Amino acid sequence: MANSFENVLQRINKEEYHADQTDLIRKLDPKQRKALELFQKFSAITASQVGELFNFKPRTSAQLCKKWVEMGFIKIVDFSNRGRKYKLSKQYEDLISN
Repeated sequence: MANSFENVLQRINKEEYHADQTDLIRKLDPKQRKALELFQKFSAITASQVGELFNFKPRTSAQLCKKWVEMGFIKIVDFSNRGRKYKLSKQYEDLISN
């Protein structure tokens, strides 16, 4: 009987955790939500991959990535100019781990 109460408590905690993630997802704009698909496939992405996902030109995708870095959605992991790579910020990593 104690075991079943523990299971119920675990389910409640898990549901509360998912509710927090729902709020986090709602804060993202539609492009950021779509970009999460890239992070499910790759740990680090490039602006050209973002451009391919949205059919953007290189300049547009680079500007979008720059904006996302400023917003804290992604962070730069490779600072080279031609092969700059981005990783999802810590607070959003839980969204793709499920």
